[in-house]
Amino acid sequence: MNAELWSKFLRSLRNHTDSSVDGYLELLSCHQMTDKVWELTLPDPGTLNYFETRLLPNIGEALKEIGVDVSVRFSCEDTIKAVSPASAEMLPFGEKSAINRSDLPTEYAAFRTGSTNRLKSVTVVDTPEPSNLNPDFTFDTFVNGKSNEFAYFASKAVADAPGYKYPLLYLYGGVGLGKTHLMHAVGNEVQRKRGLRVRYLTTEQFFNAFVEAIQNDSRAEFRQRMRKNVDVLLLDDIQWFSKHDSTIDEFFNTFNELISARGQIIITSDKRPNEIYGLPERLSSRFNQGLLADILPPDFETRVAILRKKAMRENLYLTEDVAEYIASKVTMNIRELEGYLKSIAAMAECRRERISKALAMEMIEPIVRTQHVQIDINMIISRVCTYYAVSRDDIMGTSRRADICLPRQIIQYLAYKNTGLSYPEIGKVFGRDHTTVMNSIKKITDKRGADMKLDTVIRKLEDDLHHT
Repeated sequence: MNAELWSKFLRSLRNHTDSSVDGYLELLSCHQMTDKVWELTLPDPGTLNYFETRLLPNIGEALKEIGVDVSVRFSCEDTIKAVSPASAEMLPFGEKSAINRSDLPTEYAAFRTGSTNRLKSVTVVDTPEPSNLNPDFTFDTFVNGKSNEFAYFASKAVADAPGYKYPLLYLYGGVGLGKTHLMHAVGNEVQRKRGLRVRYLTTEQFFNAFVEAIQNDSRAEFRQRMRKNVDVLLLDDIQWFSKHDSTIDEFFNTFNELISARGQIIITSDKRPNEIYGLPERLSSRFNQGLLADILPPDFETRVAILRKKAMRENLYLTEDVAEYIASKVTMNIRELEGYLKSIAAMAECRRERISKALAMEMIEPIVRTQHVQIDINMIISRVCTYYAVSRDDIMGTSRRADICLPRQIIQYLAYKNTGLSYPEIGKVFGRDHTTVMNSIKKITDKRGADMKLDTVIRKLEDDLHHT
């Protein structure tokens, strides 16, 4: 294989895709490269299907850009990752052992056929533990959109082969975006199809249970419940650990034991592992070895789809104009989105009338007005400087470096869109004339239309500004 050409192709493909699918691109490899055909390899059927249905046009654009005219064929890998049951250390998640599927240990077959047996080295205790799963949180009730598609397909891949393909799945993103829903969806699926023992806990519940075990001198029982009686451990809001150092050692050992026994762990957080203040390096590095999938706020189309699905589940008659109105006003949080629909439906039932746009406006507009954030240019400068890790002095200075010019142009673009300031007023802040500001705004407008990654960054910055 031509390694240089492959690297060039991957760079081009990243330029033709949104940053939300970067995790998927890391799973892509090339099995065969000829003058006529490239055979691209994916680790599992779910990921393969994602590439065929979602990314094929992007692949074509990338190939065209680098001047390669070939057909593309997809295949699944013939090997899987193996984790040694004798070791408490995880293999790097990028490494794969050369084990043929036909040579897999019987424990893997047990997961695939639905048996509850784990490795022989693990003592199976028949005492059932409550799963704490929400039966309403399934893959069927989850709305898959552009902002969450990698997290969705990653969760499906885990449900297909728990404990083997990606023994640690780390989902992160803001509040109310669907992390917990996906976690429960995996738990419900593997419990129903495979009979695996699933345990869902918030990190606070884990902490409280451990404290109670210390007080009652029952730590051995606690470890039996958390490590031996569980095949799939779901832990919500891991960032809470940074406030309770006393629990970290216990979780660290629980984590290692479950992974070494080919159990499955799914973790959620509002931040990436290295962004959690106070989280020890040993845990942060473990989490970073897992499959990390972020969930962004839903775009307009996804918000409309969520409202439609919610209305169908609740047997509500929701017209297109009402769904689009609600989706245009509630932009960041799925819980709020569904909550507004529930409130509007309750008011309609109370008044014995149909859900209408007028009723939706009556319910939502007063709240939106009180929640409106007054955005000023200093707020924008602060947010953009933080995001790009540049100083205010650099932004306000005369440097023409690309890593300074781009944030400066974005600030001027966001200021014009969100503050009501004119070109001359923005230029005065930066010590520049209005034509410079106009050119900056035009450049960002043009780049945003052609660069999906930049568009995602600007949307995120705007959402942050409007929901401070």
